[in-house]
Amino acid sequence: MAVELIEGEGSFPLRVKSQVFRTFRAFRNRNYRLYFSGELVSLSGNWMQQLAVSWLVYSLTNSALMLGLVGFARLVPILLFGLAGGYVADRFNRKRIILIAQTIAMTSAACLAYLTFTGRVEVWHAIAITFLVGVVSAFELPAQQAFVANMVHRDDLVNAVSLNAFIFNGARTIAPAVAGLLVSFWGEGLCFVLNAFSYLASLSAVALIDDDQLTDERRALATDDSVKRTLSLALSTPRLRSVLVLALVLGVSGMQYLMLLPMFATEILHGQSTTYGALYSAVGVGSFSAALVIANKVRSDALERIIGLATLGFFAALICFSLSCQFLISFLLVMVVAFFGAAQLISSHSFVQLSVPDELRGKMVSIYLMISMGAAPFGSLLIGWIAGRLGAPLTVALCALVCGLAGAAYLWTLARGELEAEPPAALIRAGASAEL
Repeated sequence: MAVELIEGEGSFPLRVKSQVFRTFRAFRNRNYRLYFSGELVSLSGNWMQQLAVSWLVYSLTNSALMLGLVGFARLVPILLFGLAGGYVADRFNRKRIILIAQTIAMTSAACLAYLTFTGRVEVWHAIAITFLVGVVSAFELPAQQAFVANMVHRDDLVNAVSLNAFIFNGARTIAPAVAGLLVSFWGEGLCFVLNAFSYLASLSAVALIDDDQLTDERRALATDDSVKRTLSLALSTPRLRSVLVLALVLGVSGMQYLMLLPMFATEILHGQSTTYGALYSAVGVGSFSAALVIANKVRSDALERIIGLATLGFFAALICFSLSCQFLISFLLVMVVAFFGAAQLISSHSFVQLSVPDELRGKMVSIYLMISMGAAPFGSLLIGWIAGRLGAPLTVALCALVCGLAGAAYLWTLARGELEAEPPAALIRAGASAEL
């Protein structure tokens, strides 16, 4: 109530203070502050490695199909092991899962750095290590996302999910540009070394999280039918199902523009690794901005409408980006593309998190990740193959058109009221309670 009064009246400093508090209200929790700080450092290293791996593979092969294979290797493990990761996240200690996963990822980054610096690195090394990191992510991400819900109050969950996207994309704003410079002057190996060291910050932060302050509402964690129940709820709840279908479309087609950025940087804009890094940073700026807006402004009851509108905005901006051949215009357009893409993803992720009780959250998050990220590798292979024949601009335009049609269909269905009016969380809790 105090915040609402300040927003309505008072001096400019007080209004600014209230907006800052509203945007970062999840920071009231010490555990979340620790998690946030560690992830900011670790994700910066992740983005540097991701750019360096893509550039390494493209420079060794000059093949769009091989870029697609890298994306396939990074994300297909989420499809293969996603449900297992969700089950593990709901059954075992989430904090311990995160610590083990990040230790393995740190070791893999160190191995890739060693191979690069010794001149022994080959394309299959980069793809194999990328696949290993993907397997680790299949278990880490459901535990990580569900763990966030244990650190904050339910009313702050949309804010916390938005702030997660804030650090994810804040790191993407700066790290790729830095990585582009590092690759240009010292090669890819240094990016791999920095990524390995960045995990130390995250490991330390997670280790310091106070278990006694975690809110754990989980019940019946180890029931044999919990995976079946979660799948049934995802398929039988129209509002949730429609969001998952839209996430599938964007994951398989729309977000593939990221995989093709090296082609845009070199073949369309006639640049080098620094151009690629700049475009990737533009993606970070747009996504970063979307995360801030949603963290500050968006309420849970507006999520579904934002999901549809953001999809249409993404379609329009991506069409324009595919037509640009000037660096400055492309740089600005890719920021707009990323803004709407991030707004759609954050809203969808928040909606999914709020739709289930804690005992099913890890598995439902894993289903969402399997759909939005795990199916993307097949899109990467297909889009990489198409781009090798039609070129990157036409391929991206076709992907944008698919997203636009899906977004329009989603909004049309929502406007007609074909999705039930009752909040999905209430439906799911009722169904879960009946089965329990």
